Amino acid sequence: MTVRNSRITDVKTANGTSLPAEKWGWYETIDGMFEIIRNTSLDKRANMHVTYDDRFGYPTVLDVRGRPEVMDDELFRETKELAY
Repeated sequence: MTVRNSRITDVKTANGTSLPAEKWGWYETIDGMFEIIRNTSLDKRANMHVTYDDRFGYPTVLDVRGRPEVMDDELFRETKELAY
């Protein structure tokens, strides 16, 4: 995934093929992950686990298990192999 100015500009599969923009909804920028963390932390009924990069402080794992009374509100995001 390529991000410029906090916006996703490209997402490639493992074999290097670019995905069409309408399939980018499953992907999140680092800024977007921090926004999810902020919003989820306001909901005391949500269960959230976050792991941060030791050196740079960005989220490496974001696992939200939402409210128990709401079906299918789980979210999982993981960051790997970031390049600057």
